[in-house]
Amino acid sequence: MADTIASELCRMRGAALKVGQILSLQDGQTLPPPLAKALERVRTEANVMPKWQLEQVMSSSFGSLWRDLFLDFDMDAVAAASIGQVHQATTKQGKQVAVKVQYPGVADSVEADMANLQRLLTLGAFVPKGLFLERVINTAKEELRLECDYKREAKNQILFRSSLMKSSLWCNNNDNAGAGAGAGGGGGGIYVPDVHLDLSSETVLTTDWVEGQPVDELIKQNAPQSVRDSVSSLLISLVLKELFEFRLVQTDPNWSNFLYDTQTDTLNLIDFGALNEYPVEFVREYGKLVVACANKDRSGILKYSRSIGFLCGRESPAMIKAHVEAAYIMGEPFAEDALFDFHEFKYGERMAEQGTVFLNHRLVPPPKEVYSLHRKLFGAISTCIKVRSRVNCRNKLQESISRVEAG
Repeated sequence: MADTIASELCRMRGAALKVGQILSLQDGQTLPPPLAKALERVRTEANVMPKWQLEQVMSSSFGSLWRDLFLDFDMDAVAAASIGQVHQATTKQGKQVAVKVQYPGVADSVEADMANLQRLLTLGAFVPKGLFLERVINTAKEELRLECDYKREAKNQILFRSSLMKSSLWCNNNDNAGAGAGAGGGGGGIYVPDVHLDLSSETVLTTDWVEGQPVDELIKQNAPQSVRDSVSSLLISLVLKELFEFRLVQTDPNWSNFLYDTQTDTLNLIDFGALNEYPVEFVREYGKLVVACANKDRSGILKYSRSIGFLCGRESPAMIKAHVEAAYIMGEPFAEDALFDFHEFKYGERMAEQGTVFLNHRLVPPPKEVYSLHRKLFGAISTCIKVRSRVNCRNKLQESISRVEAG
């Protein structure tokens, strides 16, 4: 069954991964096993663009003499994304860059792929009614359309980079990296590579090359506890600053978008196609909800859940109980002003216990904003759990919330 589903999903890879990403992070629930297995195959079996097709895309963007824009361009992809692939190159100025090239036809097929995907998931009864598939499809369709515009992504990356540079998290020794050098500068901070607008288009995005390994590799590499704690601390600080201070959140939690450079102690961030800006009022209300969760404030949880739109006020006692219990679970890392041991935090299993209630008793879909926001939040928590880190999340939350309250 999973193989049949996977074969169909592979033909609409970008749409399938986007919908799977949203579904798997609603209320921390897990996907039905056949669908989860199929999506895992889709994730690992990325198609490689034929070289003639790569030539076609580059020529369409920069003309037939596009190679003259580079000293060197590796025609073999070094990585694959959901809607494109990445090549390593060197600019005329000797700067190593990453060139992301979009698969031809992706943007034009979003509507049809999403319709086919909805039909497949509905006929196979893979998605329970309580997950509101139509709302998920519409949200995914809107996000994927935006992510297909690499000019927009370039602007996103420049904007996020500018915001991060003004914060205490910025690793400010990175911009002098030249050919052959890692982008990190040894500051124990976070870095976002610069964009080369002259080498970018709607279907090609060129940025500085950065070194590093996906953060989930830290456990496989047997990284010291201090390193795992430091990287996780940066991730939690980043999520809180993104939401409560920048109001700009990079909402794709894929571990490959967070590259840790061990030589420079720098966390390099890439891929800003999924950047979302949140309204001031939503951020303030959501902040109050997070604090209520951390404090196990039942009345506050219900009050702000209703004002944001998680609840409509007509829920059954069973749904209210499950919602509050889930809120308590998600608030645990922020409850005490002390190191929180994520290795002992079994939030996935505990959230799954509430899943059946949500599916059977939820009256309204989650607010539109949280489809993207919770991807980042749950993704950061999942990373901390995976690398078995310890982080004082409470003091970071208090610092960010105080900035919101101060205006």
